[in-house]
Amino acid sequence: MWNGAHRQPVVGTVFASTENLVTRATVKLRSGGELAAKMSQMRAWLDGHRFEPNVFRYEANTDGAVIRVAFKCEAEAAAFADAFQGIKEADVALVRGG
Repeated sequence: MWNGAHRQPVVGTVFASTENLVTRATVKLRSGGELAAKMSQMRAWLDGHRFEPNVFRYEANTDGAVIRVAFKCEAEAAAFADAFQGIKEADVALVRGG
């Protein structure tokens, strides 16, 4: 993207409306067989609280897994993070791959 006045590149700028902002909760799980059970607990917890996350992403690594769940409502992200010993992250732009 170029700045029209000076024709210099603008780096690291994200243009997003507040409609596309979400608050993300991140939970790290250790390897060792509890992963499927913990993810089932998360789903049951979300259903029980009637929370509908925008994104529920799972990333495996050598230590276990990282679960990232994006919510439109900051309070929902905070509650999820508290329930599963995770962290609530700042608002991030929701980007969907096409």
